[in-house]
Parts: sequence; structure tokens; C-alpha cells
Amino acid sequence: MKFVIQRVTEASVEVDEKIIGEIANGYLVLIGVGQEDTTAEADRLIKKMINLRIFSDENGKTNLSLKDVNGGLLLVSQFTLYANCKHGNRPSFTEAGDPKKAEELYEYIIAECRRQIPVVQTGSFGADMKVRLCNDGPLQSFWRADKTMYFEIYTTERSRKDPRKAFRRFPSVRRTGKNMYRIQAEERKERKIRRICRRRHYELKRIYPENLGRSDHYRRDFFFVLPKTARRLSLPLLSSPYSG
Repeated sequence: MKFVIQRVTEASVEVDEKIIGEIANGYLVLIGVGQEDTTAEADRLIKKMINLRIFSDENGKTNLSLKDVNGGLLLVSQFTLYANCKHGNRPSFTEAGDPKKAEELYEYIIAECRRQIPVVQTGSFGADMKVRLCNDGPLQSFWRADKTMYFEIYTTERSRKDPRKAFRRFPSVRRTGKNMYRIQAEERKERKIRRICRRRHYELKRIYPENLGRSDHYRRDFFFVLPKTARRLSLPLLSSPYSG
């Protein structure tokens, strides 16, 4: 999921020569939904957006949030944020989410924002829109929410530092066994986690999506569902710590 957040003094969206959404001071937000996005990614980006402090205070410093300035939101869906031009000059949009699912998440984002912000205006999903804005600054911010993954690591005889200290900058590091630890982090942090493991002599055993965390039927997920999901998502599936 991707948000392009633009600080504006005014913004509007027009469909068929009729203005359907308009705000004064606040954010114009372009929203792109990917294939594997869920409400969890939406919640993280909504929280970040609303608490983002990029409005100027009385001293001219960017220190105020949207709520602090009573700003409004203009939310516009834009699947073209997932344009891919790696293999030519004509963009491909295959990474964008299914339209039906994307519209459901777009409506979810609107509903959640309206629970917290008094003024929330929107575009029209899938319509040909004309968007006008006066960018304040200009200042804009790009935010992406990756899938949350679990990384299971094991200490070895050469490991000297407690993983909870080595990975202290990560949001969640839990000890799950005598020498077992589970790290919760975004998928794009994999390279950094592998680098720390090599440096600290930890063994990275398994990587799996957040929705396959331990539950009442975790054994079924761990041994049967996980391999299929990993292949579908093209995720690295490492050897099981329980295999011979």
C-alpha cells in the first residue's frame, strides 16, 4: 500500500465538470492499493498520516499534526502509483490490487479517517478525475506499508549478544524458547536482519507472514499451509527447525 501525502492550502477533485470533493488547509492523499494489502497495512499508514507533524508551529518549525491545525483530508484513489517501467517505457500496472478488493480497502480507509478527522472529502473510485491543488511549501511525503513478517532466529555456540539487544531497534523481539527468538518486522527489513544474523552468529531458520503466527491451529499452518503460501508469495522458505 502506498500513500502520497501532499500538504495543501486548498485542493479539489472534479468528475464530469462537477466538484465532488474539496478542502482548504490539510492533506491531499493519493492512495494506491497493492495485491497483498490488508486492513493492517491501511491502519499503519492511517496512523502515520494523522500523526505526521509537517505543519509549522508559531516558530516556523514543522512540529504540528493534522489534528493540531484542524486540517482536512482529500482522499483520492490512484492505482497508477504501482506503475512499473523496469522492462520498457510503457508502464505496467500488474502490481496494483484487484479493483474490487482495492475499492473495499479504499472505503475502509475513508471510514477510519472519518472516525478521527472531522473533514474528510473523497474522489470517486475508478472515475476519470481532475485533481487541483495548491501545494503548501511545496511539501509532500511518500509512505509505503510492506507486509509484516515473522523472522525466527536461533542462537548458536558462537552467539554472544542477546538478540533482544541486537535487534532492539525493531518493534517486536520475543523469546519463544530456550535459544529461539521471533522478530516482527516489515518484509523490506529482511536484508538488514540477515546482516545482523551473520555478524552476531545467529541462525535465521524461518520467514513467514504475520497472518501465520501461532494460533490454536498453528501446527497445521506451520507444516502444511506455510509452504504453499510461501511459494505463492515467492518468499524464501528455509529449513524447519523440527526437520531432521
